[in-house]
Amino acid sequence: MVNKVDEAIVAYIQDRNDALFFEMYQVLLTESLYLPISEGPKEVCLGCLDVPVVCVRTETGAGAIPAFTSMEHLFKWKPQGCTYACITGRKLIEMAIGMSDISEISINYNDVPRGRIPREHFERMLVI
Repeated sequence: MVNKVDEAIVAYIQDRNDALFFEMYQVLLTESLYLPISEGPKEVCLGCLDVPVVCVRTETGAGAIPAFTSMEHLFKWKPQGCTYACITGRKLIEMAIGMSDISEISINYNDVPRGRIPREHFERMLVI
């Protein structure tokens, strides 16, 4: 089953233009993504959760948060399954901004369609 984020990534890959780039980022911000986590989220204060996301190293050694657009993509990465949280792209970007070791967010890590959001785009995305 194709979802809005996958469709937006594919559209941008097929015709790289500014309008499709902007649309892809807007969809990423509003749709839910699946994040592998090491344990369940913990409430640190009323309405605030600590979400212990699993981070990976890219082939260049950069720190990255793997995020998946569907359970199918997540299971291709971890066929045995894993604990996960489902959050909007906007919440993921807000969280990643505070993680200084993270250089990017990898969408559908090691699967297709895939993409990456480099750190230099994090804050700019939040004003879209």
